[in-house]
Amino acid sequence: MKKNIGIFLVMCIMLTACKNDKFPYDDELDDSEKNEISTEYNSVIDRKIADTKDEKINIAYDEALSEYEGYLDNVKLFEENYKNQDYDGDGKTDRVFQYFRNDNKKVYTICFGNGDRLELGAFDDTFLGLEVWGADITGDGKNEIVFCGEHTGNTWIQSGSEIAIWRKDGSEYTRMNLPGKQTRMRYSAGYDIYIEKAEQENTILVTCPELGLEEEYVLPENQREEFDSCYKDLKVGERILSSSKAWKIAVDGDDIFLYEAFLDRQTAAVKIKMQWKENKFEVMNTEILEEYL
Repeated sequence: MKKNIGIFLVMCIMLTACKNDKFPYDDELDDSEKNEISTEYNSVIDRKIADTKDEKINIAYDEALSEYEGYLDNVKLFEENYKNQDYDGDGKTDRVFQYFRNDNKKVYTICFGNGDRLELGAFDDTFLGLEVWGADITGDGKNEIVFCGEHTGNTWIQSGSEIAIWRKDGSEYTRMNLPGKQTRMRYSAGYDIYIEKAEQENTILVTCPELGLEEEYVLPENQREEFDSCYKDLKVGERILSSSKAWKIAVDGDDIFLYEAFLDRQTAAVKIKMQWKENKFEVMNTEILEEYL
């Protein structure tokens, strides 16, 4: 049982730099930079790393890796090739460091190779992993820092994930405003979502005034039971106010895609196509997906 719990933790705790084809900086690092392994790991992990071959970190699945302090770098399921990253695109290796505060919050900070530092945030024990990558979202030739945090301990939408984008303004990094309502406690970008039970069986009408979205959505068979358990008292023609939760960001050329989960985080999502215009994100169009990517 203990080993199974360890497997779940390690499979959930991810830190990965999602490489955009336009910014293959990790391939430009020399072998010594790629193979550099931090001495900041605790002794157990140091010992495991000392036995690795072929640039892979072969850490036992039952190690409590969520409890250590040190550099994380590009770690995904602890089976991928170990490579340092260059998030800001200046040709210098950047590192992501995890430590614990006195209130048991996990704190993640990027230590850039040029001496800059950016604290990504402090999160509680339900926060099990994150993704960090750099991409030129604004088209100014400089990388913004994109952060996606993941909560996997609960299926209810409010425990979904947290998203933020940082832009360097002079010598400081500032968080960019994503479309939608912001919260002070979390890096979320949510919308008011109205859900109405339609006359057609297993169909709902999804409305979001902020996005100009009004679309009927047929619940797939694997979502009907969960929907009925949450909204069983909803009558035909009656609508309730719910909310969405930012789940993922993707970049493709000038287009930025923001994925917003609704109902709960295991079901449907709104895919929002945005572009950066006149120093703000502008929503171009939206569509409903049966599940998020």
